[in-house]
Amino acid sequence: MIVSGKVTSCHTYIKADTVKKQQKEKRKIKHLPSPPKLSAQQIINDDCIFTNKYSIVKRLKYYPFSKAIKILAVSYHLQDMPSEIFVDTSKHTINPVDTLKSGLHIKNGRLNYSSLIEVRTLSQKQVNDLTNLIYNTNYRKPGLNAADHGACFNPRNALIFYDKNGKVFDYIEICFECLGAESLSDKITVGTLCNQKYILLKKYFIDAGLKYGTINK
Repeated sequence: MIVSGKVTSCHTYIKADTVKKQQKEKRKIKHLPSPPKLSAQQIINDDCIFTNKYSIVKRLKYYPFSKAIKILAVSYHLQDMPSEIFVDTSKHTINPVDTLKSGLHIKNGRLNYSSLIEVRTLSQKQVNDLTNLIYNTNYRKPGLNAADHGACFNPRNALIFYDKNGKVFDYIEICFECLGAESLSDKITVGTLCNQKYILLKKYFIDAGLKYGTINK
């Protein structure tokens, strides 16, 4: 092909046209608005994700669910310090505080209801939701875990596990105020501590009908 006295090929025109299109696309991209930047705190506060890694069959094979016939979710008055005493000056006597009116009390596999405010027996669906929360709720991205935990431990809620003989074999106390949990055997945890784990767990308790320790103190 001859243009203005110069010999050129169709391939040259196609190549030149392609370059022009690429330049146009670059100009368009250049003027597109930049995506909003997330702060480190925004990323940290969104690091829990549902993974669906473990099936319900597999989840129920893990302790304590493998052994539990019944599970209770409860709330109770904050434990008084055992060292506190009551002084009756009129009788000149010193009596220990009745600690059974606060805290969680289990002896020989028997739960004492004296201090309990709310008691809910978990349905099969609620057990399924709980195991999902413990085993299938994980980090969105490893390394972003920055959940803060208080040095205190003032539990007002617990999950209590019963065996086939109707006895309590284990339990886990949860403090939503300090974001901590402790179990009798040290074998039970709330799972991976992605940043919203205790928020999700609190919602679980509220949905189960427990307000004390979650909404009210």
